[in-house]
Amino acid sequence: MRQMQRHCTGAFELWYQSTAGLGTRVDHVADAAVFQWPDLPLPLFNRALGLGDEQLSDVAAIDRIVDIYQKLDVRAFVQLSPLSDQQAIRQMLEGRDLVRDGSMATLVLRSDHWEGGAFLTDPAIQIEPVDHDNADDFCQVVLQAFEITGAFKPFLSTTMALPHMQNFLARYDGEPAGVGQIATVAGVAGLYSGGVI
Repeated sequence: MRQMQRHCTGAFELWYQSTAGLGTRVDHVADAAVFQWPDLPLPLFNRALGLGDEQLSDVAAIDRIVDIYQKLDVRAFVQLSPLSDQQAIRQMLEGRDLVRDGSMATLVLRSDHWEGGAFLTDPAIQIEPVDHDNADDFCQVVLQAFEITGAFKPFLSTTMALPHMQNFLARYDGEPAGVGQIATVAGVAGLYSGGVI
């Protein structure tokens, strides 16, 4: 579990550091990485990861994280680590006008267990690695599948080129229909941007 937590935080840190020119930012409060992108005010891009992974969280750390997002005036998630003392954190969060919500998840697999293409059974579906020729198709499917504006495209284009990323485009009967990215960070392969149209 700790390795998976480090993977998620590490992947987002690499993406945000590589796209700082687009307005992304990451700060560290206690053991949490606080990801901010006010130009794309969606919780997926404005969230804190890792709170409680390495140390017991305290009220001051939680208040500093909440304050960052309140100043940005964006809806954000503070993801509480499954490794943390859940009851102690719940008590700290009471009375702070925060709402408990479902969690986001990353599908992960140790990179030594990845065997690409072993699952395909429908001949109408083809999966191809993304290259210069199909990168625009990939970006369009991501934007459409996740109903994200074109402001996300420069972020996507930059992060697609990072060395730890593998990007895939799925075609159905020859037409772009789905996407997925595999990020290998901290010895774990995580599936990101999995979407279909």
